[in-house]
Amino acid sequence: MMTRFLRFLFLAALILFSTSFLKGEDSIYFDIRGFVSAGGGYDSHIPTMGRDSSDRKGSGEILTDAGINFDINDFSIGTAVFVNALNTDNWRYSLLNTEINLGWITSTGDFDWSIFSVGSFSFYDFSGLSTHYAQGDLYLEMFYNHHENMSFFFTLTSSYIHGLKEELSFLRGPQIGFETGEYFYFNFRSYLRLQYQLNFMFYGDHTTENVPTVVSDGITELTGKNKGISQFLSLRTRLDFDRFYIFLGAGWRNMTMFHRDNWETMEKIVKKRRVNNSIVLDVEPGFIPFKKSFDQLSIYAHYIFEKNFSTLGREDYVDENYIRHNIRVMLSYYF
Repeated sequence: MMTRFLRFLFLAALILFSTSFLKGEDSIYFDIRGFVSAGGGYDSHIPTMGRDSSDRKGSGEILTDAGINFDINDFSIGTAVFVNALNTDNWRYSLLNTEINLGWITSTGDFDWSIFSVGSFSFYDFSGLSTHYAQGDLYLEMFYNHHENMSFFFTLTSSYIHGLKEELSFLRGPQIGFETGEYFYFNFRSYLRLQYQLNFMFYGDHTTENVPTVVSDGITELTGKNKGISQFLSLRTRLDFDRFYIFLGAGWRNMTMFHRDNWETMEKIVKKRRVNNSIVLDVEPGFIPFKKSFDQLSIYAHYIFEKNFSTLGREDYVDENYIRHNIRVMLSYYF
């Protein structure tokens, strides 16, 4: 599947690259853009990647993120690397993500159109680094600048993820959806964004083979459903004060499975639909020491609070109710 997707990326790159020269322009526009970020922080509720999600741990984290893009007329191609080193349990939850992306952007009147595709591989466990899953994404986006201080956007999204580890064999399948919203601009950098996102997930079932820790709790059979919908409604604003800025955000996330999970013990059979609702709040104050036309160095802190309410609790095969705190201090440079 990933081989076919990489072939698609290559063919799409050729097509988009060719179309960028069909406008009859006298000159070729070429530019290089990139970024580098580094920092650290603490996450109280880290991912477990197939392990017991009821026993999630907190961890200090060291983060690095870097990428570069090459623009030729309307066409762009780039690559990026993201590392989240988590020191808990001998770095076994740490993440290394690599990606390649390509896209095409054009404008017609008040409309901006773009097509982007991304292919990525995710590696976990720095004590024995291995690929956990591969993913391909495709985005078709429309921006409508219908007012001097307002823009409407709509994006169609699709992806395919393929779990490469045995414990992630259920994480295989497509996801399709859309996101839409409105930007309200106060000035060049300050704005308010209202956003809604809806996705349909079609992943496989997880069983005792994927979540072996439930066996020690007396569960003999398990079928956890992973076909459903996820949606996210958020309000986010950026306020700019010359060299200081602040992001403020609030959101609601919902995930509802189409079918009920079922599991068996020696005493009973339980069937319950998995529904998660999360409240997400975040704040990001930042400082820009030097202001130039193109390059930008920024120092910022980012705090996220998340409270998840789930229909699966302490009496079930997994407890998905949690409170998460994540704080980071980062240094970023864009060029």
